[in-house]
Amino acid sequence: GFIHTADPVFSRKAWVAYTPVQTAGFTLALVYPADEVFTDAYKLLRDLVITSIVAILALFIILLFVARSVSRPVTRLSLAARKIADGDMGQRLDERSNITEVRDLSLSFEKMVRDLRMRMEELRYTTTLKQRMEGELNAARRIQMSMLPREWRDRSDWPQHANVALHAIIQPAREVGGDFYDYRFLDDHRLFLLLGDW
Repeated sequence: GFIHTADPVFSRKAWVAYTPVQTAGFTLALVYPADEVFTDAYKLLRDLVITSIVAILALFIILLFVARSVSRPVTRLSLAARKIADGDMGQRLDERSNITEVRDLSLSFEKMVRDLRMRMEELRYTTTLKQRMEGELNAARRIQMSMLPREWRDRSDWPQHANVALHAIIQPAREVGGDFYDYRFLDDHRLFLLLGDW
């Protein structure tokens, strides 16, 4: 075994290694000064601690670099997505990355933005056509309604027909219908009504 004790000669810290010798009937013991025994071990431990600290720092720096190289493009994608959500359709993302997933995500994002711009242009074009069509339909409605009698003549305008009252309503299913009506007095005794459906 081993015993940690003081050197009996020089009173220094020492280690005693001993083993009994069975055939001779005594115990053999060797005294090692502690500073001589563990000097190389302490140097090795110190070198190991320094190497471990340097390796951990290097690993931390490498991990930080890799994390930033991954998170920076993702952060830019997130910022670009927020700007697009706020209506900035001119947002471009020219992200070059060595990481396949980030590169694929950037390419997919660019495609999504291009498709979204194209759909918005189509929507603007369709909206313009719809507004133009609505304007034309409103104009056609105004023309159609202008062809119809707007106000029925007051009975005072034709006193000889005081016992006649005329009323009409036109209600097209859509903006413009094919219905038409009008009236005329042909003479003092005949009223002409015209009804049409185009």
